Amino acid sequence: ETDVLRERAELFVRNHGMTVLCPRPVFVARPEHYPRWREWFNDDPDKHGSQTDLFSYVDVRDVCDATVRALTHDLSGFASFLLAADDTTSLLPTAELVRRHYPDVSWRTSQDAWFADNPHRGLIDCRVAKTLLGWRPRHSWRDA
Repeated sequence: ETDVLRERAELFVRNHGMTVLCPRPVFVARPEHYPRWREWFNDDPDKHGSQTDLFSYVDVRDVCDATVRALTHDLSGFASFLLAADDTTSLLPTAELVRRHYPDVSWRTSQDAWFADNPHRGLIDCRVAKTLLGWRPRHSWRDA
């Protein structure tokens, strides 16, 4: 179904000169969630959020920022982009999560390079939103 929607959006762009932007946020969290997450993880440090979502989330304020940027930037054509925080929902380092839950998944880049500047770096690649909109997630549950 996603491919069909993409094809329709691209058709409108071609036939009508429209601009279609499709932000795709992962689990959207509110700041009031974060104290509960901290309690939850402190009670059991081995808990680590949702494996099915690659331990990802994005703060609602960052989604709003991306939306405003998408509406105000001078863009044309079609673009679809993911929105996620730069870190995971886990206290465990991301490399450990990968070892535990995705041991057979091959990497296109070096894990050492991916985690060099942030041991809790998320697994969702948001380069399109960062490049297209100049967007950067500014909020982390770790700072709450």
